[in-house]
Amino acid sequence: MQCLHRLLAVLPALLIAALTVSADTNKPTPAAAKQTDEKPHKFHAILVWATDDDKPLEKEEELKAIEPALKEKIKFLKWKNYFQVGERKEITIKAGETKERQLSHKCKLKVHLTEKEGLQVELIGEGIPVIKKNHSMPLKDVLIIGGDDKDANAWMVVLKPE
Repeated sequence: MQCLHRLLAVLPALLIAALTVSADTNKPTPAAAKQTDEKPHKFHAILVWATDDDKPLEKEEELKAIEPALKEKIKFLKWKNYFQVGERKEITIKAGETKERQLSHKCKLKVHLTEKEGLQVELIGEGIPVIKKNHSMPLKDVLIIGGDDKDANAWMVVLKPE
């Protein structure tokens, strides 16, 4: 009986110790956590113009058809035609950094990565901030941010992870 009392007295301490050890082993070491935070995130930024109209002849060189995989991702949108404006821009960013890319003569993209809020994306049109969004990381699929244009058209910026 005395042995049982001793066992019952020690049992809670053993359970607490076991939980503490198992909880500690599930945590990454500070060095491992730092390595994952420093890993850069790579994206391609693509400026897309959406319209039901055909490609204007005067914009033949500036506008390109978007790739089929991207068109498949945005097929739920209402427009018939989607054109890539200019060249896609590569962005490589680490936590704490801010990067800017000029996507066209009118559109600039500003991206900031934080450890707490994730990816902050700001679209600037003709020098005026138009849209600012936060997105939790990691970004594993495309992120689409856009707005209206004149004449029932639209524009969007697609961030596509590499």
